[in-house]
Amino acid sequence: MSNCATARCDASSKSVVDVVLPASGIGARTGSVTPKQFWTLQGRPLLFYTLSTFAKVPGIRRIVVPIAKDFLEESETWLEEWQLSHLIGCVLFVKGGSSRHTSIKHGLKYIDMTAPPTVIVVHDAVRPFVDVKTIVEVAQAAVKHKAGDEQICQTNMEDIFCNIIRDH
Repeated sequence: MSNCATARCDASSKSVVDVVLPASGIGARTGSVTPKQFWTLQGRPLLFYTLSTFAKVPGIRRIVVPIAKDFLEESETWLEEWQLSHLIGCVLFVKGGSSRHTSIKHGLKYIDMTAPPTVIVVHDAVRPFVDVKTIVEVAQAAVKHKAGDEQICQTNMEDIFCNIIRDH
């Protein structure tokens, strides 16, 4: 698997962080023709801002973005269109599911478990206002407290930061 450090993401950290950003919603609850992840703010889609922030987190190795299958072909050009071509090889768009839970499950299949990350961060792609400091602090707390040890965590209302460190 590709490492974000070879693209742009920082691997100077001792921790290895993989990210799943579920983005396969189709806008059904909002009644919008355009899914929320593609709503624009200052001319850029919300997904752009979320990706840009996570790419700055120290230790990021991989960002997996499960999206609706109808957008998979189109996604091949997004990083260049959004002037994020430095993230090619770091960001992977994959087929999402019909629910957030299923999309996360699909995204986790693309995490390299032959060299497990220190922590997996799951964050809704349509929530672009999280900052690097918060992501780092929550990921560090997950490692420190062994949050989600050997589990896949899921709730409906919050972002989940799951530690997958294994004690062998």
